[in-house]
Amino acid sequence: MTEPHNLLEQEPGQDAACAVHDPPSKDDAVQGLPAQNYAVGREAARHNVLGVGISDINLDTATSAIREHLHRRDTGYVCVTGVHGVMIAQDCDHFRGILNNSFLTTPDGMPMVWVGKWNRCREIERVYGPDLMLEVLRDGVASGRTHYLYGGGDGVAEKLAARLRQLVPGVQIVGTYTPPFRPLNEQEEQAIVEEVDRLRPDCFWVGLSTPKQERFMDEYLPKLNTRLMFGVGAAFDFHAGLLRQAPGWMQRSGLESFFRLCMEPRRLWKRYVYGNSRFVARIAGQLAAGRPAKPLTATITAPTAQRDLPTAQGGAADAEDPRDSQRAPGLSVVVPLYNESQCVRDLVDSLDAMQKSTDQYDLQFVFVDDASTDDTLAVLRDAAQRYAHVRILPFRRNGGSGTARRIGTQQ
Repeated sequence: MTEPHNLLEQEPGQDAACAVHDPPSKDDAVQGLPAQNYAVGREAARHNVLGVGISDINLDTATSAIREHLHRRDTGYVCVTGVHGVMIAQDCDHFRGILNNSFLTTPDGMPMVWVGKWNRCREIERVYGPDLMLEVLRDGVASGRTHYLYGGGDGVAEKLAARLRQLVPGVQIVGTYTPPFRPLNEQEEQAIVEEVDRLRPDCFWVGLSTPKQERFMDEYLPKLNTRLMFGVGAAFDFHAGLLRQAPGWMQRSGLESFFRLCMEPRRLWKRYVYGNSRFVARIAGQLAAGRPAKPLTATITAPTAQRDLPTAQGGAADAEDPRDSQRAPGLSVVVPLYNESQCVRDLVDSLDAMQKSTDQYDLQFVFVDDASTDDTLAVLRDAAQRYAHVRILPFRRNGGSGTARRIGTQQ
């Protein structure tokens, strides 16, 4: 028997149950499926985030898919995953398989949504664990859907049940269980199996944090008489009133991890400082290697230099195809330079080397001059003379980076 409650949140590579491997390459399929936008059964398509298939859903489509799944009386589990889960999956093949074999793996953090938008998932929105829990509970009131709560510290599941009955009038919570902070022994496992078999809840909610809850669902789904399991982690503490949630604007801006780090620095600093830094470095490589063919955000204008375009007969076109300007990748990267002239020079040279290394991209680099120093302007003017794809836009002095960003991305 595995130890679902003794699986501490170790650093990647330290979990003895995981086979450490090289991170998935940009060409890796996710569990043998195409690298982008693949279907999972009859449900949501997914997109590849470092080898993890994140479902292309929003709260409404997730709730609808769960409703249909329960109506068909199918079984499965739902993972609610952000950067932390994706980074554990980089070093643990087994855990990556758990995420990719789920009924749904929802985009719990804004970085999952941003990567999905980059991969042209037009309807994807954040599906936050606490929000999903409330929505699924509300959606099932009319049909008499039943729920079981498993997890949390002493008394948390009971507090959560009482609080949910206030938040969702008519919800049917048929049982709760607070597991010990150690592996279940045979008697405890038999007791929970027998209780769930007697109650037969439609939904089994697990609040053990990642990766413990995902491993628990993977092991216990065949043993428990329930239809759909949900790993929602901190949703137990949030809805029980034991932890504060980040303000809505921080959640929408991708700053929830910073808020939680401030709330629980001793427990979360390694996860967010180390794990998030690794994620940024690796996802930048994946995105640079597999840019979408069409714009997603503001279009970066193609270079004005004339280029010979092949015709259908293999010759050269007499004039530039007017549609060619739409082939530029739709990524806008805003880099504050703070008058560091050497950084500006290095950036221009690096971008030019990227442009010359492949003909797949049409890149244009727009520098917004906000009272730059003379040495910085000298570097920019030299770059504009040497490279056709470098432009300098004048800007009012000290206009602010936000306005500069808008001007740059509108070009």
